[in-house]
Amino acid sequence: MKKIQRFIFVSACLVLAVMDMACSSPRPRVNHTFSPAMAQNFEIVIENPADAAYAEQLGKIEACMISGMTEDFACQGLTGRVLSSLSEHTPAPNKKLLLVKLVDLKLGFTSTLSIDVTLKDGSTILTSWKDAVRTGRSWETLVRALNTRLAVKLRRYYAPTVPAPVQAGVQTSTGDAATAPTPGALPVPIETVDPF
Repeated sequence: MKKIQRFIFVSACLVLAVMDMACSSPRPRVNHTFSPAMAQNFEIVIENPADAAYAEQLGKIEACMISGMTEDFACQGLTGRVLSSLSEHTPAPNKKLLLVKLVDLKLGFTSTLSIDVTLKDGSTILTSWKDAVRTGRSWETLVRALNTRLAVKLRRYYAPTVPAPVQAGVQTSTGDAATAPTPGALPVPIETVDPF
């Protein structure tokens, strides 16, 4: 009788272990590569246009974005704190304000979410850009992808530029310094990709 009970107990433990592995979602990878962005504290304000056609859905997207933003930033080694309003921001050294405006949502066979982003240091605008993601999956996928892309772009913005190695037989041109792109500058055109 004890052998049967032991067998049932061990079998139940194995079944539970397999179910736990199958049902648990993989943990996001943390980017441990150093970036000067890690020395910054980002205070994030998400603006939702009240007059949008999909105001109710954008409200849900905003809530989802807020709930995952800190974790998604942490996966890139960054410190982010979501504020409920702009008045909560207190300028300080190494404290930057990140304004994220939900601009447009297109729902359909594939859904697209567009945002405008502005990074400020006090009253100075450091950079701004537009971004958009498109997917055939649920709108939660759009939110997760945009949160991750925000953190990655901030890391790139603060990353020191490393000159490309000169290859033998390749000629490089020296352009006018006034027309050269700013090191670390973020692209302004909308980037639309399927994140998954």
